[in-house]
Formats: sequence, C-alpha cells, structure tokens
Amino acid sequence: AGVGAVARACTGLQLIALRQCRSISDAALATLATHCPSLTSIDVARCGVLTDRGVCLLAAGCPSLTVLHLEGHTEVTDASLKALAQHCPRLTGLNLWVCNSVTDVGVTALAHACPRLEALDVRLCSKVTGRSVQ
Repeated sequence: AGVGAVARACTGLQLIALRQCRSISDAALATLATHCPSLTSIDVARCGVLTDRGVCLLAAGCPSLTVLHLEGHTEVTDASLKALAQHCPRLTGLNLWVCNSVTDVGVTALAHACPRLEALDVRLCSKVTGRSVQ
C-alpha cells in the first residue's frame, strides 16, 4: 500500500523522505526502483530493516540518485556502496552514520566512481579507517 501506491502513481517522483518509517523494507526500495527512476534524493534513515538487496536494486533502478540517507542500517555493507558506485555516478551526498558493516573497501569504491561526492557521513562506522579518506 503506502509507498507502493505513491511509487506507482507518481512515476516522476524526484524526492522522497521516509526517515524513521518502521515499515519500510527492501520491498519498498524495490518498488521505488521499479516505478520511480527519476528519484534524485531518498531518505530512508532509521527505517525498518534495509539490506544490500534493497539498496542494490535502488541503485540500479535510480541512476540519477544524488543524495541517499542510509543512517542506522547495520545490514548495509560494501556491496551496497559498490552498487552505488557502479550505477549512481552523480551521487553528491551519502549518510552512512552507524552503518557498522561498511568498510574502507566500499568507501574507496565510492571515492573512485563518484567524483561529485561532496558529503559523506561515516560517523560511528567502526570498520571505516583513515585509509579510505587519505
């Protein structure tokens, strides 16, 4: 219902903020990826459980993405960052605060593939070290 109905009816949607909507899952991201390819900004910080599956589908389906908030999703790993690097070269802002499963490998992939990146929040990402930001 909810997000799916909006995605199917508003295919030109460019921005959606779903922060702290506990029912948002990988299925919602898949629906957005399928029906809203023009999305440029998505805030799914501290939503329900989101994993690499949903983020990878979102990256592949929304190549114009410039801003993504994934704060608090501990299931998100370097696989998501690599998918964003591969499919979303226009990315300018990425919030990964407390995404404890991402590492220097994913951050480095983003750095090489997303030259427009202006804001990257990796606070409390315990596996990201100074090596990826040197």
